Amino acid sequence: MKTHTVSLSLLILCLTLVAVSAMAQTIYENGPVNGQVTGWPINFGFAVTDSYYQERGILIFSGFSFWAWLFPDSIISQVEVSIGSAPYGTDLFHGVVGLRQSNCFTNNDGYDVCLEYAEFPGVPNVNGRAWLTLQNANVLPFGDPVYWDQNSGVGCMSSGCPSKALENGLNPVALIPSEAFTIDGLMSASAPAPGTLR
Repeated sequence: MKTHTVSLSLLILCLTLVAVSAMAQTIYENGPVNGQVTGWPINFGFAVTDSYYQERGILIFSGFSFWAWLFPDSIISQVEVSIGSAPYGTDLFHGVVGLRQSNCFTNNDGYDVCLEYAEFPGVPNVNGRAWLTLQNANVLPFGDPVYWDQNSGVGCMSSGCPSKALENGLNPVALIPSEAFTIDGLMSASAPAPGTLR
C-alpha cells in the first residue's frame, strides 16, 4: 500500500510541474484604457492594425484583450483577428474569435467603454515586431458601429511600446496614434522572463 501512495504522490508532483512549466502571462501591453479621447472603427469595412513586440522565450500567443467603445447596451459577439509579421498581415494567424466583455463604464460622450477578451489556439513565436489587426466586429443586437480605444500607448511598460498603428479608412492608409490592448502568451519555465533580455 505504501508503494501505491508514493507512486500517486510522484504522479501528482510530475503533473504539477508540467502545469507550472508553461504559464500564461502578459507578453505585451500597450498601456491602460483612455476611454475619453477617441476610438477607431473596426467594423463596416474599417480595420485597425497595431504593432507589438514579442521577446525571445515566448512559446505561443494565447489570447488578447482590447478596449472598445460601444453604443449603450451593445456587445461585440466576435471580431476578425489577423496577426502577421507586417501591417495587416495574416501569415501567423487569421480567424474570427468570440469575445467576453467586462469592466464597462460610460465615457463623457455616452459610449460604453468595455474590456473585450478572447482566447484562441496558440500563434507561433515571432521573436520581434508583429502586428495585431482587428476588423469585421459583429455587434449585437443592432449591428452598431464599434471603435477600438485610442490611448496613444501612454503608460505602456512593454519592450517596443508604444505600438505603431495604422487605420485603413483614411485614403491612403494612414499612421494613427496607437490603441489600448494586451497580449497574453505561454512561456516555458526555462525561458527568461520578458524584459530581462536586452
